[in-house]
Amino acid sequence: PPLLTKMVEAVYLADSKGGEEGKKDTTFLARALPILDAEYDFWMSSKNGRLVSVPVPGTRESVRLNRYFSKDNTPRPESYREDIDTIGKKGGGGGGGKTIAREIRAAAESGWDFSSRWMMQEGRSKNYSMTTLATTQIVPIDLNAFLYSMEKTLSDLHAEVATASAPKALYYMEQARQRKNAIFRIMAFPLDTDFKEKEKNKGGGDCAAVPCEFDDVMLSTGERRARTMSDDNSSSSKSAASFVPLWAGLCEHWNEHEKDTFVEKVVLSSPLLLQGGVATTNIDSKQQWDYPNAWPPLQLLLIHGLLKLSTHKAKATAASVAQSWLQSNYKAWVPNADMYEKYNARVCGEGGGGGEYGVQVGFGWSNGVVLSLLAIWPDTKLKDACR
Repeated sequence: PPLLTKMVEAVYLADSKGGEEGKKDTTFLARALPILDAEYDFWMSSKNGRLVSVPVPGTRESVRLNRYFSKDNTPRPESYREDIDTIGKKGGGGGGGKTIAREIRAAAESGWDFSSRWMMQEGRSKNYSMTTLATTQIVPIDLNAFLYSMEKTLSDLHAEVATASAPKALYYMEQARQRKNAIFRIMAFPLDTDFKEKEKNKGGGDCAAVPCEFDDVMLSTGERRARTMSDDNSSSSKSAASFVPLWAGLCEHWNEHEKDTFVEKVVLSSPLLLQGGVATTNIDSKQQWDYPNAWPPLQLLLIHGLLKLSTHKAKATAASVAQSWLQSNYKAWVPNADMYEKYNARVCGEGGGGGEYGVQVGFGWSNGVVLSLLAIWPDTKLKDACR
């Protein structure tokens, strides 16, 4: 995912705080910005398949958004055997095999490799197969939130080395405005109807003034990606990707009541919030980016997103999510001093599983998330039982 710009910003801000009073290392930024501009151009190229035009349901209009894609339709070198096996199940080296190889690569580009989120079901079947991957046919909410954040940040960073009215600063500000409008137009869904009603009108609504829940949409129709999870259509599939707009700052224009309504009806009511962390999805597909696995980066994105809302309820919820995560990590660490790459959201203190390999120990982002959270809440009682 396109997160390099936020990393550069973090280094720049940290160096600025550590240097002389009032001094900022704009030389570092001036060196970094051409690289960040190039990465942005990569994502915004329709020639490489990542910038797409998505229809607005119920209209003849469309909006520009992004998807994950790969021009390469061959097996991944690092997982050649596994991909050959999947291609064989899909139909060998012909058109079907080449198509599924591309979908596998696109899913790997997302970082969510692999998840029911990218898989298509036949009817109401609860079986999720790698042969049904359709990553390139889905417009992801988290990718577009990441790019919105990238655009806003690039505008700010270009203003740092020039002025707020510099052409590139204004360009990225306009790109962010257009993307925000597109997201709220087709990827945001009002909270004031139940899922059965939403199924009748699958397109996003005008959520600029009311709290919304966010979701992926289908490239071909612009309709909501969420699938029903029960025969009476009363519940739907959920994904922690839907929380990323909070982190990206897409909801900062809401008032305090609207923010708290989102926290209450979307976050606190989510089936993803469990005693051992925030589950990746509510679908148990046996893939690693699905229930019951909880991944460290997804915890941090939600927690930081809640803190950005800045209301008492949002900050209290962030603290609660952080406490559960820290306690589960600590309980898992005690027996062998191991940090896992992913955890079981359902069971406090247990590593995750599923996917193409066993749970890994180490682990860079697990350590980083814990250190980041302890810096915010240093008095967390780690030995208390998970809630």
